[in-house]
Amino acid sequence: MRFYRGCVNESQLADRGVIPLQAFFKEMTLLTYSTSYTIQSLTETLAGNMMSLPLFRLRTLLSQRHCLTNALHISQPELGLPSSDLYQNSTVLAAYQTYIHDVLKLVLLDTNYNRSIGEQILKVEKQLAGISLKASEAERDFEKISLLDLQKSSPVINWEQLLNKMMPSTSASMYEPILITSKRYLENVNKVLANIRDIDQWYYMKWATLLKMSAALDRRFSMARVQLDAVIYGVKEALTPRWEYCLEETNRTFGPALQAVFARSKSSNTTCRMAESIVREINSSIYTHLDKLTFLNATTRHHIRNKLQNMAIKVGFPARILNRTNVDEQFIGVGVASYSRFFEDVRDVLRFETQNLREILLTCVNHTMWPIVVQSAHIHYCPMKTILYIPAGLLQSPFFSPDFPW
Repeated sequence: MRFYRGCVNESQLADRGVIPLQAFFKEMTLLTYSTSYTIQSLTETLAGNMMSLPLFRLRTLLSQRHCLTNALHISQPELGLPSSDLYQNSTVLAAYQTYIHDVLKLVLLDTNYNRSIGEQILKVEKQLAGISLKASEAERDFEKISLLDLQKSSPVINWEQLLNKMMPSTSASMYEPILITSKRYLENVNKVLANIRDIDQWYYMKWATLLKMSAALDRRFSMARVQLDAVIYGVKEALTPRWEYCLEETNRTFGPALQAVFARSKSSNTTCRMAESIVREINSSIYTHLDKLTFLNATTRHHIRNKLQNMAIKVGFPARILNRTNVDEQFIGVGVASYSRFFEDVRDVLRFETQNLREILLTCVNHTMWPIVVQSAHIHYCPMKTILYIPAGLLQSPFFSPDFPW
């Protein structure tokens, strides 16, 4: 695929340097500071191009409404350090400050760089970290609210205006209720920013956007991150091979298409039927011998029998992924221009995902889709639906082979 080939083309990435980033900054009004800057205007500009905003994280989660649909989820943003408590660690903080300086010097080509810019960026980010929750705590702090309540609790921006920019011609009722986590952050971000100069806010917004896009640049940016991670985790790891990152990114971006290719080339009906037969025999054997398991009480055995009787077994891959039309429809509007424009390809994919938000919110969830990719080499059990998934990735050597002498 052109997307993958463009990603692994490190010589081309090195030749282009930060030129595509500077063009992107210009488009996002992030090239030079203007006194006309407002949080609202810059957030709206970025919202049209990436859902992961500097001050908030927007995504979709499942929500019950008429039928099972996706709902808008708003939470605290991902900061430069992986956990908010790391901003209290002086050693990590010093390493992060160095990382900020190193990356900004790369972007500014070592000219006209003032260290105070990096220091102000870290000052802003540290204050945001102070009102952020740890990831595990944030996920537990879950609430459904209306758009009006969101505006009252987090007046840092005009939410209705922002969402209307992202999803034109959509009434508020279509994206309500809104799911929020990290309520403490949402309630306090306005107070934090009120005490920060506009220019420092702008620099932080630029820095957060740079972090989001840095993986689409050359290896100098990745090497700088390796140095920081060595301090954070206490172990200096080698730089992840570019092909590995590119494979993960291609799978994240074009997963359904890759699954279809894999299913066609690696899976056979004979292997799927054999695997299903083996699992059903195991299922039957457990059911038959339940009474011999004396360490289980009668109630537990009853529940297990019900589970075994109602268990659905899905083997190989969902049939719909072989339908080329279904796969193609998911990527209408996404184009990969050439092998030499990877940064622009990443930008276009992010823009497509953002512009597709309205359709995602208004479309009922497809229950025929699997919760794992078919290339996976492990079995997945969904207890809520009592479904056992055995993906095609597991049905190949050395994990499984129809020719093995049973």
